[in-house]
Amino acid sequence: MNNELDAQSYPACPGPPDTESFGAHGIAIRNDGNRTSTLLVVNHGREAIEVFQLNTSGGKPAIRWIGCVPMDENIYVNSVAFLSDGGLVFTKFFDPQSPGAFRSIMEGDATGGVFEWHAKTGITSIAGTELAGANGIAVSKDDHSIYVAAWGTRELVRFTRREGAVEKAVVKLDFHPDNLRWAPDGKILVAGQIPAADSEGGFAIFKGWAVFKIDPETLELTEVVKDHGESPMQNASVAIDVDGTLWIGSFRADRVAYRHSN
Repeated sequence: MNNELDAQSYPACPGPPDTESFGAHGIAIRNDGNRTSTLLVVNHGREAIEVFQLNTSGGKPAIRWIGCVPMDENIYVNSVAFLSDGGLVFTKFFDPQSPGAFRSIMEGDATGGVFEWHAKTGITSIAGTELAGANGIAVSKDDHSIYVAAWGTRELVRFTRREGAVEKAVVKLDFHPDNLRWAPDGKILVAGQIPAADSEGGFAIFKGWAVFKIDPETLELTEVVKDHGESPMQNASVAIDVDGTLWIGSFRADRVAYRHSN
């Protein structure tokens, strides 16, 4: 991997990441055309969002690190998404300096929310987006609506920005929603874990998982698949539809699952 810092685009970035301590979490990818893409990766090794360029036009894919967005000490990033103007938005899951953060999330306390970054203005919080364990994030094409998984309260939340204000719409779920991904039909895929009966307090205990589709306009839910603990893969955290096949990943497993998306 080559390193080439774009200091103009990422002025606060101190330099390349340490590959030995790199801890990848949330990711987002944008197709830039001509078989090139931009990749964003949450790195807990130094708590930053790393930026890479991918090139698949040659005999084998090539990757080049070009910058980063470093975080303040009170931000533990979960997921990240692109904005159409070159900026990005990301979710703060909790404050890593706060004791008992996971218990606070499970009790429904606001531990984070949505933040925005632009090269000229840096990182700013979006007022009115406070949530218990803000997790997966997706953005509409016009950047007006931001969809966030509130992991602690088992909700999918849509924040719509209008004339400086934020309108909030909430969908209740019976599982802990994790990552969000756009589906080919324009709906949002949300995957997450079903809590077991003894999941009160501390970190949750799960038994099974679910994948649903959500209409971004009406917020209507459609079940895609639900597992009640029977399958050999548990702790599902993400689902993505690729050419009619639904690929399901886990935050704690040695395998991925797949099935027809229809």
